[in-house]
Amino acid sequence: MPVSSYNDESDLYVNVWVSTDHDDIEKVAKAWGAQVHRRSPEVSKDSSSSLDTIQEFARLNPEVDVICHIQATSPCLHPFHLKEALEMITNQGFTSVFAVARQHHFRWQEVKKGGSVATQPLNLDPSNRPRRQDWDGELCENGSFYIYTRVTIEKGLQGGKWAYYEMLPEYSVDIDVDIDWPVAEQRVLSRLLTISMAAAKKRTLSGFENVRDEKAKVIKDNGEKRHIAALILARGGSKGIPLKNIKVLAGVPLIGWVLRAAVDSKKFDSVWVSTDHDDIEKVAKAWGAQVHRRSPEVSKDSSSSLDTIQEFARLNPEVDVICHIQATSPCLHPFHLKEALEMITNQGFTSVFAVARQHHFRWQEVKKGGSVATQPLNLDPSNRPRRQDWDGELCENGSFYIYTRVTIEKGLQGGKWAYYEMLPEYSLGSLAWDKPEVVRLLLCNISGCLTDGRVLISVSGEEMVSVNTRDTMGIRMLQREGVEVILISSSEDPQTKALADKLSQRTGCEVRQLGKDIQGEVKAMMDDRDLDWKEVAYMGDDAPDVDCLRPGWG
Repeated sequence: MPVSSYNDESDLYVNVWVSTDHDDIEKVAKAWGAQVHRRSPEVSKDSSSSLDTIQEFARLNPEVDVICHIQATSPCLHPFHLKEALEMITNQGFTSVFAVARQHHFRWQEVKKGGSVATQPLNLDPSNRPRRQDWDGELCENGSFYIYTRVTIEKGLQGGKWAYYEMLPEYSVDIDVDIDWPVAEQRVLSRLLTISMAAAKKRTLSGFENVRDEKAKVIKDNGEKRHIAALILARGGSKGIPLKNIKVLAGVPLIGWVLRAAVDSKKFDSVWVSTDHDDIEKVAKAWGAQVHRRSPEVSKDSSSSLDTIQEFARLNPEVDVICHIQATSPCLHPFHLKEALEMITNQGFTSVFAVARQHHFRWQEVKKGGSVATQPLNLDPSNRPRRQDWDGELCENGSFYIYTRVTIEKGLQGGKWAYYEMLPEYSLGSLAWDKPEVVRLLLCNISGCLTDGRVLISVSGEEMVSVNTRDTMGIRMLQREGVEVILISSSEDPQTKALADKLSQRTGCEVRQLGKDIQGEVKAMMDDRDLDWKEVAYMGDDAPDVDCLRPGWG
């Protein structure tokens, strides 16, 4: 979209500029309607900061009172984000507003590479680890935009009244390094090039007998070999994505990816799936795993992973080391497990878990709608480091957790803890499958959404409209997934009414005739079903639909 059109749509900017030192970028910027600030050599160095360039721009353009620094690497930024954030400057008296997204990362203290010093948790108690749905997480800059008043810029971002604007994670895509370009699905599909799916499906744990001689001997204190087990927890009662652990991802059940990694590592004496569901048990056995049929006591929504692991340990006293692998980590590779297990067997650690390096600037959360200024937690805004100059922070990525039996029996209290750092491209689990928004109700306007805008006229002069059978098939697919579909209409036209009746007969959908207050009637339907607006999808193409299509109207 040209910048000039973007300006019109956001309806807030007097001028839109691109600051560059490159001819090709200048040409593209002008072609898309932007003015160009040709930055000086002094602020075009590798060591130059964004603030240096913004201050130069402000000096050269004294008529500018507020500058919204928008990152070029944020393709999912929408006009409504900028509108709402700028209103915090113009209406609420803040002098700086920046974009954040909520992150659920457990952070750990970094230690010298290759050292034997134990790491320490920074924002959690490992013995009382909260479930994601029970923790609000932390607010971290996502880099989409930074809005400053002139005074704030002239003071070098010192002082003033700061506020954050929270964006949903799906809008927080930032292209910063090469690995940010491929989408998650491409990462998963790339694994198919190196692993034969057919061979993997035939591989079972009985095949371990042929490779155990290749494994390094892991000896207990009494001279016996230690039993190392892989354990994948896969409860059937997932509320986010029903039975997500066996949903097909790139041609393979989700749980199949991590079972394959465990088998291929050739490090485990047994590989288990812990579940309470018949279908998951069938898939687990088909992929060569043994099954721990967990008890009802550890199958509740409130049950923790530790509860299940402790039950498994009690029922399998021969197991000395348990590697809890998350089913939702399809990019886990065998070498990760090999190297992490060696930290237990060779370096004397009692707990090893996977982390990935994150570059998130965190800010103090304040009450929603309040006017209190936020405070930085891990940066100085006036001396903001560039990404390449900052090591970032180490955060759990959830791929795996390895514990000795003693650590498990002590409820993860004490012991010698270490992290295993994975590259971000392997850390898909925390990106793609965590707490998705799930649609429970679809409201679909018949006119314009299920019709294609054409009017067919018969030889007798009768007017007709057409419906694509793929749409009715799609409605049935949604219904099979448990999504309620209601067809809506705000037209009194007999033709539309006849079409609505026919569609209702074919699909079994309820048809609602809505009046002028569509938003109010939709809200009433949501209240009747005890639904939040994030659980409702709305399809419309007419002026009365606009209020229901506006982001965040609920």
